[in-house]
Amino acid sequence: MLKFTCCFDISKEFEHLISATQNEQNVNPDLSATVVGQEKDGIVLYTWDSKSQFSGDIEVTHVGIYDPVKQTNKVLFIHDKKLTIVGASINQEHSLLAFTSFEPSQEWDHSSHVQPKGTYKVFLAELQPQNNVFNLNIQRQRYVKVQFLYGQYRGFGETAYKESHMLVFLHKEAIGLYHIAMARMGDKGIMMSGQPKTEICFGKFAWAQWDMHLQRLYIIHHKKENLHGMEQAVPVLAGFQFQAHMLEHPFELMFDVILDLPIPQAKKSSRT
Repeated sequence: MLKFTCCFDISKEFEHLISATQNEQNVNPDLSATVVGQEKDGIVLYTWDSKSQFSGDIEVTHVGIYDPVKQTNKVLFIHDKKLTIVGASINQEHSLLAFTSFEPSQEWDHSSHVQPKGTYKVFLAELQPQNNVFNLNIQRQRYVKVQFLYGQYRGFGETAYKESHMLVFLHKEAIGLYHIAMARMGDKGIMMSGQPKTEICFGKFAWAQWDMHLQRLYIIHHKKENLHGMEQAVPVLAGFQFQAHMLEHPFELMFDVILDLPIPQAKKSSRT
């Protein structure tokens, strides 16, 4: 039998720390936190909503990071309005925050008589020295996941602080890789120095799982194979190891195994 042990309790760990922070700012401590991501170094990202300390009538969304080893809490980013953040990732230098928001739809599709669930959007925020937020112009009705890549050494060795790399998962559609050039600004500031360069790593996929500790990606996709004299699309489980030198050799194939399972092919999602 499996035996599970509680690693941490969000209601005890996060809300206690958040409430303590808010009390110092004389803000309503009746809060609840939501975990939206975790990185290779163990850092947990979470969000919560509260009224702005500058205007008591406006609710804003906070993003914080929690170190379960040191048991320290830090406010990382404050959005200027309330936003439903469903996923987030921070780069290795803690200078960029990527997050996915969800906006429920209020409009009906009269042709199909179905109300769309909503729209997912992706944003990138500079954290040092100020909170500049950029819309990556990605909008989907299916979930979009963002994930920064971490190297074996801080900043990917010789390219420390010069670039960050991020995976963008367009559910059942494609997986893209963003190369983001970085530059120093003063003694502590780090900011983007140009438009991100993008490339498609993989096309349509039926399932994907990211291993944050080993920096590996596992996907199930379909490829054509000649079986019994006929060309058929068969499901394949593939594993990829991402490397430190992202611009030269981003990843390598670890295995590619045909699955004897009835997995339907991913259909292309509708775009908005």
